[in-house]
Amino acid sequence: MDNDHVNIEDVLEVLKACRLFSGLTGEELSVVAQAVELFQVKRGDSICIQGAQNDALWIVYSGLLYQTVAIGGVETFSRNLEAGEYWGQDCLHAGKLKNSVHVLKTSMLIRITAPKLRELAGRLPMLDSTLQILHNSGKITQRMSLDWLQPGEEVFYAGRRHPIFLFQKLAIPALTISVILFFTLVFLDALLAGAPVLFSIILVVCLAVAGWGGWSAVDWINDYSIVTSLRVVWLERVALIYDSRHEAPLSSLQSVDVQTTQLGRLMGYGNVFVRTISGPLVLPDVESPEDVAGLIYQHWELSKATRRKDEITHMEQTLRNRLKPEAPSAATTASASVQEVVKPGLLQELFADFFKVRYETGGVVTYRKHWYVLVRKTWKPALALAVGLALWFGRLAGVYNFVPVLESLVLLAFVLLIVATWWIYNYVDWRNDTYQITQDQIIDIERKPLGKEVKKVAQLDNILSIEYKRIGVMSIFLNFGTVIVAVGTSAFHFESVYNPSQVQQDLFAKMAAHQWKKKTDTMNEERERVGDWIATYHQHQDEYRTSPVDSAASPNPEELS
Repeated sequence: MDNDHVNIEDVLEVLKACRLFSGLTGEELSVVAQAVELFQVKRGDSICIQGAQNDALWIVYSGLLYQTVAIGGVETFSRNLEAGEYWGQDCLHAGKLKNSVHVLKTSMLIRITAPKLRELAGRLPMLDSTLQILHNSGKITQRMSLDWLQPGEEVFYAGRRHPIFLFQKLAIPALTISVILFFTLVFLDALLAGAPVLFSIILVVCLAVAGWGGWSAVDWINDYSIVTSLRVVWLERVALIYDSRHEAPLSSLQSVDVQTTQLGRLMGYGNVFVRTISGPLVLPDVESPEDVAGLIYQHWELSKATRRKDEITHMEQTLRNRLKPEAPSAATTASASVQEVVKPGLLQELFADFFKVRYETGGVVTYRKHWYVLVRKTWKPALALAVGLALWFGRLAGVYNFVPVLESLVLLAFVLLIVATWWIYNYVDWRNDTYQITQDQIIDIERKPLGKEVKKVAQLDNILSIEYKRIGVMSIFLNFGTVIVAVGTSAFHFESVYNPSQVQQDLFAKMAAHQWKKKTDTMNEERERVGDWIATYHQHQDEYRTSPVDSAASPNPEELS
């Protein structure tokens, strides 16, 4: 195509806004700009097809495109692509495209072929490091289950601790097995001839140490540092014992620092400290810590730029509405009619959430403790109730006759009534302990049947950090744990809640929605105020141009003569 009308400064601005080239100097960006090709594409065109050879990096110069992904033969929307966004960054590794890209409106695209990108990576160490980080992160995320991500949230970095820490974990088990095998081979004949039991013990010890080494390797594999478009996450798991996730929203970041040791600088690892209002979140022992810190800082800056861009777009829309108001349509008027709300009855409310550990009504999410806690509270009365019913039916069936029928049935009925009351009390005690997330608050309610009630309330604005823990085999197996919400100098503990990862995700979503609502309300008020000023000026601009003040300030020529 003819690119004479494309300004090189505009190309540099797009490259500068692209996350892939974060950290490059102006001279380095100029080197990249010399290697690009520009193409104009029309609405309805398909640029890339899923499964085709990935042979180039593509960057959106202008316009709008969208990605789709085919799953089970069904093509579904993935995300929109605007100026500065890219795909195909893994072309250096000759992989297949994981998405299809289609043009939503006429657009201009920047392409860098794989050979040219490889040449640029060889000349620009920062670009080479970024590409390597993205490639490794892509391989890791393909094997991870990230069901806690929000819709539209993307993972830009995922990494484990440096491999040296895997070798450190495996060193003692490997050394122990080596020593045992060495002495076993030295005394093999004696062991086989005179001490077969000792030989069996040595074999069991070696298997146990090998299991220890395998468990240590899994422990290293299960720890991840993650950076997404919304937050920074440290994910830590200890197999069968512990499971937690610490995160900090990008909007709460204050600074990003790197801490390394002499050995860390030699081996290329260190700690990344992400400092927030509530304190630091540490990504421990990551590879290329300076690059990871730069990536976090870049997305932090981009999140602020995105918010500013959204504010400008909304302001433009407000001005259009004020200067050219549109009459409400009949459909809008009809939709505003009041509808009758049918309130459920007491039994409906009771049995609708009889054993639910999570339910949502009117925008309020309510959690109860896991069923495991209910079983622990009620297994004794339940067992007594089962035994009592067995004795009841056994007497009716004549299994035993040493007690008169009437007396035995009355006695058993009385006992069953007491036991049933006991079970109901424990059930109500379990049911009354709830944790709630409203539009702007978190609420912890502990209520004893026929006893005292303790209620703690905190505003979502005051939440400093959120984490969860799952400790013990049963909590891992049954997927329950404690979510800890730091509020000022105190903490809310959502104890023994089912799927604590989901509870944490709900909290994060509610916080984001609440913060967005506050910002939206503030921006709406500011836009309306500015819109009032501009609309007033627009209505009276002719009057302002010929105001009496201006006329009085101009002298009459006849008076000067």
